[in-house]
Amino acid sequence: MEDVILENADIYTGEEEIRGGSIYISNGKIMEVSANRTITKENIRTIDCRGLGWVVPGMIDIHIHGASGHDVMDGTSEALLEMCKVLPSEGTTSFLATTMTSSESLIDRALVNAAHHIRSSNNSGAELLGFHLEGPFINKEKRGAQRAEHIKVPDVEKFQRWQELSGESIKLVTLAPEKDKDFTLIKYLNNKGITVSMGHTNGNYEMLTEATFQGVSHATHLFNGMSGLHHREPGAAGAALLSPDTSVEVIFDKIHVAPEMIKLAYNLKGSDKFILITDAMRAKNLVDGVYQLGGQEVFVRSGKALNEEGSLAGSTLHMHEARRNFANWIDHDVSVLTKITAVNPAKKIGVYHRKGSIHPGKDADIIVINDAGDVVLSMCRGELQATESLGKGMVQ
Repeated sequence: MEDVILENADIYTGEEEIRGGSIYISNGKIMEVSANRTITKENIRTIDCRGLGWVVPGMIDIHIHGASGHDVMDGTSEALLEMCKVLPSEGTTSFLATTMTSSESLIDRALVNAAHHIRSSNNSGAELLGFHLEGPFINKEKRGAQRAEHIKVPDVEKFQRWQELSGESIKLVTLAPEKDKDFTLIKYLNNKGITVSMGHTNGNYEMLTEATFQGVSHATHLFNGMSGLHHREPGAAGAALLSPDTSVEVIFDKIHVAPEMIKLAYNLKGSDKFILITDAMRAKNLVDGVYQLGGQEVFVRSGKALNEEGSLAGSTLHMHEARRNFANWIDHDVSVLTKITAVNPAKKIGVYHRKGSIHPGKDADIIVINDAGDVVLSMCRGELQATESLGKGMVQ
């Protein structure tokens, strides 16, 4: 892996803005960030970032099922390798492999496969940081595209087995708190430092507010797959929005949630408790057609994915598109955009010590994104990735 210097760069580190700065990268790590001088090293590749756009931390997608014809639940090395290969083109430099409510044997297979990838093949492209276990501990009434016959009652022993199979890599669990008797699993996960998220839940405001006191600290795809806002019952959405310590994730494709509702949520939560995700499935990067998701057919038309019941079944969204939509509809400030795509997800899943910002000692996960929201350069752990713009001579 070659050393690289990014120079004449307009940098937002995740904490501060640096105009015309330089970044020295060696052995996949950020070694130096300079605000007031050009970093000079002999025989090192230099990339002139003048006029290209903002140099920011790579984006982290904590909720993604698949892309380019592949899915985490395929349980194959090919699926994960392809996801790692294609995600940097949209600015995603690391992610959580997200499972679905399925048979225990298929969940087992997906966890074992990804754990093997993390141990042996996690050295190129976007980094697989671990797992987001979405289901099977959910509410049938708000299952969405999750298979009803595979839904389970929250179970500590079952989770412990899955965590062992995953190589202790499950970092986020989506569940329905109302199905967790005495909040037993929630308390266990919280004590283990695993993020607990309310999702696919039909709980009421009072009960879910209590769940936030017991360890729930996140809300999965806010407004989707949960009891919604009502003027006499605030529901799960209200509990998530009004809990000061609960973060929320949203799918900003202008299909899952109206932009005005996202603006309402952002105004309540602020930039520190807000995260953009894709919830993308295997049809991402592919043409409209019929695809498989969790053992069911999904029909994709104009980028909108629906199952046979007419429920939304994931998305075909790219992270840079979600970021662009937020910039166009809500706030285009680079500090806010960096928080909700890099800083906040890194902190939420406990990897901020090495991801989510541009500081010496951290992994060199860096993207350059222009004012139009296009990714013109992507770097994963110091390795330049293929993007459309890289083929146009922008990097020398």
